[in-house]
Parts: sequence; structure tokens; C-alpha cells
Amino acid sequence: RYQAKPGYDVDTWLNVNVEKSERVALSNFEGHRYFLKPEILLNSESRDELQWLWEHGEWSYRGQASISPLLWKKEFWEFYKKKGFVYIVVDKARVGEATSVWDSDAMGARVRVSFLGQRDAVLRIGV
Repeated sequence: RYQAKPGYDVDTWLNVNVEKSERVALSNFEGHRYFLKPEILLNSESRDELQWLWEHGEWSYRGQASISPLLWKKEFWEFYKKKGFVYIVVDKARVGEATSVWDSDAMGARVRVSFLGQRDAVLRIGV
């Protein structure tokens, strides 16, 4: 029954794979957050971090308290890395666009797809 809910597959993957101290960026996630473990929610973007993102890009509302950038920018990745985010949930259809502005050499890390769900994908920042 829950498997049909938007984002349930991503919720399940995050609950199993994210360590307690790891941060997950959920602002782009259109799924139902009530399936997520509380520690994942507590380690997601703060109000101030969401405000910074909002002020530094043009965004569209995706539903379920989710926003999506109209254009992915390098500054978003720099922000996520600087703030210690390990995982970023993005619209699956926009994975190529999001990762195309990642500069592995400048960032000193790579970004890779960790999980592809029905509608969303989980990207991981790591070495």
C-alpha cells in the first residue's frame, strides 16, 4: 500500500543507508517525509539554509514542501559540500543537469548516483 506513495522508495533507501551523523538535502524531494527516520529530518536543511538556497537561485514549487531549482548552479554544490551534506535528493529526470555543473577537481570530491527511485534520485558527495 505505501509502496505506491510518491517517494516511498527513496524514503526506504535513505532509512536503510544513511548513517545518523550524515546530512541529507531534502529540499528537492517531492516524496512524503513522514516515512523518514527523525534523525534524517533533523539533519536536513535548516530554515536558514533553505533561505540561503532560495535567495541564490530561481526555484519552482514541486509539491509536498519541495522546491526545485530552475537552473542547477555550481554554487548549490559548493553550498551542500561546505555545509556537510552527504546525500542530495533530486528529481530523477534532472540528474544529468545537476551533475553536469559539479567540478570534481575544484570540489576535491566526486558526486555519484547512489539510488534511482521512481521519481527521484539520491546523489552522494564523496571521495
